[in-house]
Amino acid sequence: MAMGETVLKVLGMTCSGCEASVVRAVSALPGVRSVRADHRAREVRVEADPGVDRGTIAARVEAAGFQVVPAE
Repeated sequence: MAMGETVLKVLGMTCSGCEASVVRAVSALPGVRSVRADHRAREVRVEADPGVDRGTIAARVEAAGFQVVPAE
């Protein structure tokens, strides 16, 4: 099954600890294969199975205490 990449713009990540929090939260979703968070770029890149939608990923990021914003 093909994986898809989702890129979210995220505000509020200020350090590697914030990145780790986001990675932990999103990695817990079933179907997520990899998560890379970058506080300098203000983004999170997620590789996941096709059944994992953007809204579910965004909700996890926000539940971890960060704000997902529309891509510029």
